[in-house]
Amino acid sequence: MMEMKDQGLPEPKFIQELDFRTIIYRYTPQATPQATPQVTEQPTMQDIISLTTAVKNLIKVLEGAMSREELQEALQLKDREYFRSSYINEALHGGWIEMTEAEPNHPNQKYRLTEKGLQIKEEWKK
Repeated sequence: MMEMKDQGLPEPKFIQELDFRTIIYRYTPQATPQATPQVTEQPTMQDIISLTTAVKNLIKVLEGAMSREELQEALQLKDREYFRSSYINEALHGGWIEMTEAEPNHPNQKYRLTEKGLQIKEEWKK
């Protein structure tokens, strides 16, 4: 019982009814806020060199959150599968863009630049 008190838990309750029961409160660690700020991923020179022309073009036209259809239209591309594999998937895997919905095939799925994507886009404007 001392361990329970040490963890800030109430003492167990013993209840006598038709049969004997013991209720024990177990310690469940609570998520604590992160003490140090999260470091944002900076694009490295290797990241920039490995950027394909397709991903560069995607980053350039992406403003806010845009759907696949909006992005394809902005880039004047017709082939949905080619666009998905060469543009969207490459940019997602590189950490340049992210999905707005957790479910990949969500009907309201949109894409937006990550911090890394925003940084490189700002660099290109200079």
